[in-house]
Amino acid sequence: MTKLGILERARCPHYWVVDPDDLSLRAWHLVDDRYVLHTRVAGDQEVRLTAPLDVAFRVADLVPADQD
Repeated sequence: MTKLGILERARCPHYWVVDPDDLSLRAWHLVDDRYVLHTRVAGDQEVRLTAPLDVAFRVADLVPADQD
């Protein structure tokens, strides 16, 4: 079972995944006991989410820049 499946069964209302490799965010919310993907953004694209909290940010700002 996947982490998403475990949290879905536990009825966690929101599930976000930030992927630092491709600078993306996917956000799901629970609808009728099933997760529905409602947001997918990448890089410098701004995301605004209102649940579980009202927040706006760029995924690129969450991940440190590469340090060579």
